[in-house]
This record gives sequence, C-alpha cells and structure tokens, in this order.
Amino acid sequence: MLRKSASKKLHLWRKLRSSPDDVSLQCRYHSCVLEWRQLIKSAQASAEVKIIDANNLGAFHRFVNKRIGNRSSIGAIVDGNSRFVTTLQKKQICSTAIFHLSVSQDNGILPNCRNVNLQCILEDMTFESVDVLRSINNVGNCGEYKHLLTTKILPVNFPFVVPPV
Repeated sequence: MLRKSASKKLHLWRKLRSSPDDVSLQCRYHSCVLEWRQLIKSAQASAEVKIIDANNLGAFHRFVNKRIGNRSSIGAIVDGNSRFVTTLQKKQICSTAIFHLSVSQDNGILPNCRNVNLQCILEDMTFESVDVLRSINNVGNCGEYKHLLTTKILPVNFPFVVPPV
C-alpha cells in the first residue's frame, strides 16, 4: 500500500511540474501527500509495536541503532556477571562503578614548580572601555553586545574594575 501511494504521489508530482497552475491537480497532489505521510506513520508505528511485542532486547537495540544519526551503536549495560541490567537502581550502581574506575584519586603531592619567586601578587584587574570594545569586535562582531559601549552612559575612558577573586 505504501509503495502504491508513493508511486501515485510521484506520478502526480510529475504532472504538477508540467502544469503548475492546475488547482485541481495541486489539491489531488496535496491529498496524496497527506495520505502517504499517514501510511508512513502507521507503518512506523506497527514496526515499533512489533519490536516491543517481540520482547527481544537485541532486536530493540538493533532497531534503535538504525535510527541514530552518527551510527555509533548503543550497547546494553551488562553487570560483572555478564547479565543485562534492566532496573534503574542497578544501572546507577553500574555507572557509578564505571565512573569510579575511570577517575583517579588525588595523591596530595604538589608538582615541582622550579622555585618560582613571585615578584608581585595579582590583586585586581583593570579594563579600559577601548580594550573591551576591541575584544568584543574580535569575538566576531557580536552586534548584541556593541550597544553596551556605544550608549554613552559611561565616559569613553572609564575603567572597568574587576574585584579580586
């Protein structure tokens, strides 16, 4: 039924291209498109119901993997005993265990910084409005921020001071 509707739609499209001003042809093509879309939706819904009714986890994962845009496969979560994990609590336990395996603990040893003597300590930073405007222009001409510096609320040489952290 879907193929028949698609070929009918294609046939009407070709006729419509040859005579684009025919209103009755446009109406027939539009109704055919709506019918074709409805058939596609019902076919997809019946395929999904068939997958769910099969109660097969592998078939479900194949179905999902076919529809992923980047085509990387989604694997089922398996616990240490090679059993599929299905409950939310067990999934959380497995993901927490994987996270703890991949994160290293801090050993408390500071790296050697070659005895750097600090000449001064940074207490505050001052930005001139000209520097801020130049930075905004370098970001990619963000027009939504330019109005902040061109509104003449502050004098041009007013320093913007950032308090120390």
